[in-house]
Amino acid sequence: MYLYNRKVRESASIPSGSRESGFGGLAATVVAPHPRTGEPCRADERRIRPITEPAPHELVNIAPRYLADPSRPKQLHRAAYEAYLRMKVAAEADGIPANLLTITSGYRSVAHQQRLWAEALRKYGSPQAARRWVAPPGGSPHHTGRAIDLWLGTRNSSDNIAALRATLPYKWLVCNASRFGFFPYAHEPWHWEFNPEGFVAPSTRPATARTPTPSRVPRPSVPSTQAVPRAAAPGARALRENLRRLALQEGQRWGQGQLKEHDPRMRPVLQDYWLTGVKWIPSTPRWWSQVPWSAAFISWLMRKAGAGNAFKYSSAHATYIKAAKDNRLANNENPFKAYRINELRPEVGDLVCKSRAGSGANYENIRRGLATHCDVVVEVQPGRLSTIGGNVDNSVSSTPVRTDANGYINQPGYFAVIKVGEPSR
Repeated sequence: MYLYNRKVRESASIPSGSRESGFGGLAATVVAPHPRTGEPCRADERRIRPITEPAPHELVNIAPRYLADPSRPKQLHRAAYEAYLRMKVAAEADGIPANLLTITSGYRSVAHQQRLWAEALRKYGSPQAARRWVAPPGGSPHHTGRAIDLWLGTRNSSDNIAALRATLPYKWLVCNASRFGFFPYAHEPWHWEFNPEGFVAPSTRPATARTPTPSRVPRPSVPSTQAVPRAAAPGARALRENLRRLALQEGQRWGQGQLKEHDPRMRPVLQDYWLTGVKWIPSTPRWWSQVPWSAAFISWLMRKAGAGNAFKYSSAHATYIKAAKDNRLANNENPFKAYRINELRPEVGDLVCKSRAGSGANYENIRRGLATHCDVVVEVQPGRLSTIGGNVDNSVSSTPVRTDANGYINQPGYFAVIKVGEPSR
């Protein structure tokens, strides 16, 4: 459903009497008709001030599926990127095609902005005219990593403003973007800034033309964590208990399997599994029912339980099973280790894993790409385990797993137990 503010005037995109905020002017309000009802929606500018560059660990790479040109890597501030992903999901649910509202520009270094400024001076002839469209180096909101330029379906250009304001994606943004913390720049329909109420950027380094910032996007995809203090991970026993508790909690949230993935009420829950668990959302139409989400669910549980950097978060079970097997073979200090089902009796909080869709996956051949599935053990009784998993019958629900008299799994299809902490054989 589209959400919008009804307390607006009938108007074109910029109401009469409003002025550009530019880089120091008054804030403007943009108005556009609601895409379905035609009633006017309104969005106020809320420009990012002051302009400060993020620390390296605050920048993340944008997944190629969200780039207008996937061959040109770009970055955003982590908070802006996560908000953008939520906004993109909502837009697609409202019928905006997946190839629209993709990102054409995000974080820019001062050196990059210097080149854009030089081009604007050549194009517009004077600093006064150029400032209407391009910020001088050190003054662009793009330096913060929280400003994005979006593909609306037609050229992002100062000579194409009327056509851009007439597009469906632009109208959707005016009616909805503020829900996700994004606000417009009135003179550039493609430009939106993540500046929600109360947001405080951790970095305080001003962006200036003297800042020695590289002009290209840095290559590492894993941000440095040394500058950010982290809470200590819980011990193995506490982690297993957290996993059990969270799995049971999610089972209750889904009505013990009665609520299904196609229920619109569960869409935000699935969105959270993806964004929190693996830090992205599929761009496939109807992703909530077309893309398997059980591994995203396990990754969500692990993050919420406090697994920290020890777990190999992934949208595919085989990835973290293989990582846990490698940990076991290396006999390293990682608490997640995979064992054959005849080597270890599962305990509450462990993961039990099986092959799926005729993949033939087993302990010996496990590798990325093999279809598998894992659930969390929430109860151990003589002769059986109770497990909870995601995407089980299109829901979060429980599955019984048969064990022998000694507590080892003896149900066909299962091949691994991922132990959390030291095993008690």
